[in-house]
Amino acid sequence: MLEFKELQKHFKSIQYLFVREQAQLKENEENGLRSYYEQVNNLWVDELSLSETIQNPLLHVNDYCIYSSQVGRLFQRDYDNGSEINVWAISGLKHDEVRNTAVLAWWLDKTESHGLGSKLLRQIIEDHINTDVRKTIEACEKKKYQIRCESLPLGELENRIDIEIVADDFLMFWEVKINAPEGKGGQQLAEYRKLLTRKSDTIATNRQSYLIYLTKQKVAPKPSERDTFLLTWNEVRESFLAVYYQLMSEELDNFTIKLLYQYCQFIERFK
Repeated sequence: MLEFKELQKHFKSIQYLFVREQAQLKENEENGLRSYYEQVNNLWVDELSLSETIQNPLLHVNDYCIYSSQVGRLFQRDYDNGSEINVWAISGLKHDEVRNTAVLAWWLDKTESHGLGSKLLRQIIEDHINTDVRKTIEACEKKKYQIRCESLPLGELENRIDIEIVADDFLMFWEVKINAPEGKGGQQLAEYRKLLTRKSDTIATNRQSYLIYLTKQKVAPKPSERDTFLLTWNEVRESFLAVYYQLMSEELDNFTIKLLYQYCQFIERFK
């Protein structure tokens, strides 16, 4: 009988702990929702305040309806004034690799009309090239470089590079993939590495060389491709967003910056 009472006491204590934990989780969830709605409310200007309409410390159905109606009005206002436009989404790029390669090359080119110089290329190199790249980054910033799409680096028709970047201090090949697998029976990168080495040796022996393989999902490098730098579209997006937030922190808000943010939204679908 004593053992039964001890066992009963033990299970009651477990039940108490379980009930207390559930109550704590519910309280944390309610506090989290309350904090979220308060932060959203603080972002609104000249709008009906949630704090004035929600008196109960808990969020109920009517409160959520008030919140939803306010969000709906704000979205409709943005929609009506054109703030929801994404030029890249309606441009016909879709998942076309040639067209998307051309747009990416435009962003990376310091001489192009976006006016960002080499900021985006430098950010990608700094974030995702796992080697000593200070010299390359400085070359991007202070010296000229050329970008070519659909390039034939040594005039060989069978080896067409999606993006070739040529500078006095570095040489970079980009192979851009969205849905397609590695070409040439899985030997495409190996051949491009050989081509990269040949061109680098031809034009300058002390030039830094990089082969960038851009895909949706990061693939494991083959033993013969250890020098290839693997990059995903999401990593490109992260680097571009870093530049965007830096520009916004400097209180810059021009047409190019809006286009950059829209582009980051567009390539988010390449996951």
